[in-house]
Amino acid sequence: HRDLHRLIRRQRQMCIRDSRIDVEFNAGIISFRGKPADFVFVRDITKRKVAEEKLKESEWEKALILDTVSEAITFCDMEFNIIWANKATCDATELPLDEIIGHKCYEVWRKRELQCENCPMLRAFKTGDNISEEMLTPNGRIWLLRCYPVRNTAGEIIGGVEVTREITEQKKAEIALSESEERYRLLFDMAPVGIVVHDGKKFILVNREILNMLGYNKKDDMLGMDIMKMVSPESREAAKIRIATMLEKGEFVPPLRQNIIRADGEKLIVEIVGAPLNYHGKKAVMLIVRNITESIKADEEKKALERKLMQVQKLEAVGRLAGGIAHEFNNLLNGIIGYAELIR
Repeated sequence: HRDLHRLIRRQRQMCIRDSRIDVEFNAGIISFRGKPADFVFVRDITKRKVAEEKLKESEWEKALILDTVSEAITFCDMEFNIIWANKATCDATELPLDEIIGHKCYEVWRKRELQCENCPMLRAFKTGDNISEEMLTPNGRIWLLRCYPVRNTAGEIIGGVEVTREITEQKKAEIALSESEERYRLLFDMAPVGIVVHDGKKFILVNREILNMLGYNKKDDMLGMDIMKMVSPESREAAKIRIATMLEKGEFVPPLRQNIIRADGEKLIVEIVGAPLNYHGKKAVMLIVRNITESIKADEEKKALERKLMQVQKLEAVGRLAGGIAHEFNNLLNGIIGYAELIR
């Protein structure tokens, strides 16, 4: 208004009928009938103040909750500018909040000037789906990043929430476990003795040596096979007792010599040692199988040779005895012949 010289706005509380209300004063000086006059407009803002207080309380509660979460949480707009971040984000990035808010997410996390290739947040914006992937930051730390698109009441995507959790130690543990499992697998498959794991009924793990021993080409030929198919009929009762001892009592069983059957039906003599174990959360039995067929044959051949040698030695002794007797007899005979000649 051209007559409005100055406008003053204030918020105050007023008492009306023993009740306090929040009001907003808009006051100014105007010219009224040629004279200066005060112009005052009073508006009740009680409801607005209540709403503002509730909003502040809600924001405080949100900040309190999100700041106590160990995962880094940020909200980005469609231009990848960080609008809000919790305390864990500051701790994870080692940056103060004022160096995070208003900056691009890829600047804060990956120290890049350009948007990340195959950006998970961009994919979340384009597809409307939640996207998860692992992220390696320049300091060598590994993070699990989950991106959630945020929509307004009209269903339009207006930004995204990033939830980031460090998994560096977890990944190291996974790598160490994987390496350990690989070493175990190599030792298992390169062992010079047959090794099998079964659940009391079927084979669930076999190594290469047992395949070679039993004449199978690949592991799938044995996996899932009835374990008694390998055991010779005369050894099955003893095998069942040993299996029950391991599965039900959890006890080790001493080495036992028994017969097993190859894929081609040939029988082998083996020495088996068994132990109970927990395999993927279930009771199982591990058997170590050593083929002693050739050793038994060698022992038998050795014993046969020893028997032959003893027989030969006995014959030699008899021969020497007979030779000695013949020599003595010959001496006696020569004496008799000599005396006969003298008498003649």
